[in-house]
Amino acid sequence: MLEIFYILIMFLGFFCSVSALQMKKRIIMMRTRALGGTFYMLYFYLKDANAGLLGTFIGFLGSMIQVVTPEHLHKKTFKLRVTLAVILALTGMYIFSGTAGVFPMLAVIIVRFSEVSSCVQRIRFGLLAGQCCWLIYSIKLMILPFIMTETILIIANLYASWKFYRLQGNEV
Repeated sequence: MLEIFYILIMFLGFFCSVSALQMKKRIIMMRTRALGGTFYMLYFYLKDANAGLLGTFIGFLGSMIQVVTPEHLHKKTFKLRVTLAVILALTGMYIFSGTAGVFPMLAVIIVRFSEVSSCVQRIRFGLLAGQCCWLIYSIKLMILPFIMTETILIIANLYASWKFYRLQGNEV
């Protein structure tokens, strides 16, 4: 019964992640990603997956910083936001070096660099690279629900990118 509760929490995070990929505005995408991160953090906490929890927490912080940073300060705070995310993720990579836990930290670094962009398509491509890292982490730990959800997220991201590219072609 408890496992069903865990899967429900994970599914809510997954739903938010898929929804974020469909957003056309950066701020709405980041809000939805932060909400999904909240569910994923709860899931990893309940499952005692510390590397996943730390990686998701850093990702959540990054998304929240994107949400609360006013648009007019976006370029001015770029270096600070990237530096903070990279320091946190490198610390995590050091802690989990030599284990599968290095993949969530690598995902965090890649996604943090992409999320500071104002281009939604660049964000999607960074998310795709990060999703591949999370998929490797899930495969190494044999977390079947996350293997399935990450695979679906990768497909959804590719579809959203293709759809965005196709719409851009029609507007030219």
